[in-house]
Amino acid sequence: AYRLNRIYMRPIQRMVKRAEEFREEDAFLFSARKSDDEINHLSTSLNLLLRRISNDKRQLQQTVTELEVANQSLKQAQNEVIRAETLASVGRLASGVAHEIGNPLGIVLGYLDLLGNPEISATDRKEFLDRTEEEVQRINSIIRQLLDLSRPSDSKVDLVRLHAILQDTVAIVSPQPLMKQIRIRTHLEADHDSILAAPEQLRQVFLNLLLNAADAIASDGDGHGEIRVSSSLVAESGAHSSPEGEVLELRIED
Repeated sequence: AYRLNRIYMRPIQRMVKRAEEFREEDAFLFSARKSDDEINHLSTSLNLLLRRISNDKRQLQQTVTELEVANQSLKQAQNEVIRAETLASVGRLASGVAHEIGNPLGIVLGYLDLLGNPEISATDRKEFLDRTEEEVQRINSIIRQLLDLSRPSDSKVDLVRLHAILQDTVAIVSPQPLMKQIRIRTHLEADHDSILAAPEQLRQVFLNLLLNAADAIASDGDGHGEIRVSSSLVAESGAHSSPEGEVLELRIED
């Protein structure tokens, strides 16, 4: 019993104790006397194994770091692509917006010319000023919509009203020259349209869908057509459904 304890149990106990005290930064792991024979071989093998594990872990950490850098670069490239696509959409809308601004601007100039007449009554003058202000507000609204669209996309998720974003997007697209012979019908019938989303990114999605639909209509036949935008609550089970078992469904059809 004494020899078994001396030859086997004590070396094993030393190895167990060393294993319990081991830290990743330790350079030396297990030790055994040459006289321990098989225990010494076991200790050497364990040392080699743990060194390999330590080396593999360092290589893994280096790979993870490289992947994080690559992922960051990929995410930046993706944001740049989205930004370029947004600016391309703004460029397509610019001519239509300029045309849309021309109409209220002409009205404003007409009212300013009338206001220069000293013989108009105070009532007419007030009416002309009110109408001028309305047209200026209309111009401001058109420009604001275009600026909102061209602003760098914010990926922050928030509770937004889907119908409001759709209506704003339709208002931007409708005056475009490519929509001259296309009618947009909206049937927004969903009782609840609040969703968690990044509003500017969602706006870009809707804009792309509407422009693509207009392009499809323009390339087929004489360019006359219709785009139907509808929303509804449909029954569906799943992780994204509401507690009532309903999801908000949006359809854009040309």
